[in-house]
Formats: sequence, C-alpha cells, structure tokens
Amino acid sequence: MRYQNLLFLMLLLFVTNKANAQVLERKGILDLVINYPQSGQSFSTVRSVQPGGNAAAAGLQSGDTILSVNGIRLTNDIQYRNYLRSLGPGKNATLVLRKGGMVKTLSLLTNNRIPEQYPGIEVIYDQVKTPKGYSVRTILTKPATSGKLPVIVFMQSLSCNSIEINADSNRRGGDTRVLAALIEHSGFMVARTEKPGMGDSEGNDCADCSFTDEVAAHEATIRYLKKRNDVDTNRIYFFGSSMGAAIAPLLAHQHKAAGLIVTGGFIKNWYEHMLEFERRRLLLSGNAPGDANKTVADFALFYTEYLLKQQTPESVLKKYPALKKIWYDEPTRQYGRPATFYMQVQATNFVKAWEKINVPTLILYGEYDWIMSEEDQHIINEILNKKKPGLATLKIIPRMSHDMFIHPSMQDSFNDVNRKFDHAVPSMIMDWLKKQ
Repeated sequence: MRYQNLLFLMLLLFVTNKANAQVLERKGILDLVINYPQSGQSFSTVRSVQPGGNAAAAGLQSGDTILSVNGIRLTNDIQYRNYLRSLGPGKNATLVLRKGGMVKTLSLLTNNRIPEQYPGIEVIYDQVKTPKGYSVRTILTKPATSGKLPVIVFMQSLSCNSIEINADSNRRGGDTRVLAALIEHSGFMVARTEKPGMGDSEGNDCADCSFTDEVAAHEATIRYLKKRNDVDTNRIYFFGSSMGAAIAPLLAHQHKAAGLIVTGGFIKNWYEHMLEFERRRLLLSGNAPGDANKTVADFALFYTEYLLKQQTPESVLKKYPALKKIWYDEPTRQYGRPATFYMQVQATNFVKAWEKINVPTLILYGEYDWIMSEEDQHIINEILNKKKPGLATLKIIPRMSHDMFIHPSMQDSFNDVNRKFDHAVPSMIMDWLKKQ
C-alpha cells in the first residue's frame, strides 16, 4: 500500500508539473514597420505597410504619424515595443494618426504572427527556460530527412529585432536572407533563439537585457538541441553575425561545437573597438580628418569613464559637461541596449575565448564593413592558424557591408543605399560546410 501511495504521489507530481508548464504564446502583430519615437518625441512614423494586411486595409500608409495607440501616447521605443507585444492576436488597436496634415482615427485588429514556411522543411516553434526562469522562443527548421541531422546554431547581431524571417523576401535583412538560404538549401537543421523581451520571448524588454542574459539564452538553446533525438550532437556548428560572432567563440569550447562561422565580428576589447568605430563614423559623416582626430580624443575620455570605469553616459556627461557635444545617444543606453550591456562586453576577454578554439572556422568580412575592423578578422585568423595551419579560412568579400549587402562604395555602405544581396555568400558557407 505504501508503494502504491508513493506511485500515486509521483504521478500526481508529474501531472501537476505538466499542467504548470506554460506554453509560450504567439504574440499579435500589426502589419506595418514602424520608426520608433526618438528621444524626446511622443510619436512614431510608419515606415512601410504589409501589402494585403490589416493595416493596409484600414488605410495606413508609409509616412503616417502615429500619435497614440488605444488612447496611450507612447513616448519611446521601449514603451511602444512592450505595448505592441502585450497585444495578443485578434485584439483591437485604435490608432490616432496624422495623415497629410489631418488627424484621423483608424481601427484594426492585430494579426497572428504567420509561422514560417519552406518547401520540404518542418518549422518547429518551441521554447527553452533561461537560468532566470523565463522562457524564450526557439525556432528550429528541419529538412524532411530521416536520422540524425547536423545543426547550424545562429547567433544574431546586437539590434533588438525579431529573429523571425519575414515572408516578404524584399523586407529581409542580409543576415536573414543568408539564413533563409541555409534553411532551404543546406540540408542542415537551423536553430535560432529569440532574444529575451523580443517576439514571443519572455523577460525584460530587449533594451534592458544584459549581455550575460543574452548569452545564457543561446546556451539554453544549445542544451535543448543536445537532448533532441534527431540532432547529430557531433555536428553542431555555431554561426555568429556581428555581436553574435563574439558570442559564438564564448560558447564553442564548452559545448564542443564542430566548427564556427563568423561574419562581421570583433576580437579586441569594446573600448578599442568603439574608438576605431567612432573615427570611421566621423570620417564617413564628412568630418575633416583633423577634426575627427580631435573628437576621437574626446571620445577616448568619454569611453574611459563609460566602459573602463563603468559609469553610465549620463554620469559621464555630468562629470564632464564639455563632452555633451559629442554624445549622440540616450542617457543610459546606446544603440538600443543598456549601458551595462557594453560594460559586460568590455569585461569579456574575447582573445582568450578564441585561443581555446580548436575547430574549423570560417571568417567572413565585407570590404565595405565600416562598423567592424578588418584587422580583427586577421587577428582571429592568425590565432587559429598558428595552432594548426588551415584551421581558419578568412574570406574578404568585395564590396560587402556589415549587413551583408553589396554596395558600389564604402560611402554607399555607410548611407545604406544602392544595395543588393549577393547569393554567393550563403553558397560560400554551404561549400565550406560540405568540406567539414
């Protein structure tokens, strides 16, 4: 009788745990792309509208100014993103707009996020639990092939953008176009992790997500993949883009990646990177070399206080008011991420991480990448090939930008104009994978 009671209790516990396991809900979306409010503004503008969607049917057009949503004025991108994420599918959204000088009110229903679809490919929407207890969305694509399959684990760039691939290929970024090609043609499973606070993922808004939390989310996905029966755990490759190219080597040694693919990455500490970046940005913005040189000296003081002494930009500017003239971002954030994110990046020794790598690595870099330094790619290449000649392969792709588009010039890359996608990039990755 005692054993029967114990069995009953174990069964009850199992059923209770299953009942308490929350399935991550799909979020509703508005069928438009928005330019979020800039600092100090109380409105956003419509960048583009999905043809045939609810927003287009309601009369929204590119260039419309959104004054409020459901009576709420949303004054910054974080409020706006959080509010839109809180709306489930099929919810009413009443937008007050300024259209052509007139104020109008339009109502529309939020749509379901449309699942990705590819011929002959299964798309698996799942979730993993992070160390902090919240769940993040995983998206796994699987070719219609039996047996255990190799996997590409994609680690995305810095920006707070959803990792889901838009059905309209013309609205895809360069990295998602590469991903789509790998999904459809590589024969590999491809895994992605939605950042905390983005898309369907739980957690604080992406703008408040730390670097360590973002790394932990990717790590949770890797552990999830290793438990799947359809994954060849000896053939898990990490593919990192931009900031993801720095995360990939951090996790590769511990989790025994079979190989690495990195594009537009860095290896120097973030302080060094930012000084090099600011000089390139200033010159491409039209500043005279001498003026740029003087401003970089000011940035050296600014980033010393911010990154090395771990003070927020707001605190730095209070201490050194003269530096206000060079600062172009928020008091406690930069490029949409918290200042603490970059402090954690600065504290991370990426050189040490690369020194632990002993697996084949493909390093891709665009000739017209003005964001990251070509020198960093050569440093990574040299570290690996000193261990074993041929361990790393470095490809400098002519006229390619950081975003993996081809431009006629570096200036066009900086201005993000006159761009086209080069399908040779995903082909280059697939050719390299076939040789491993």
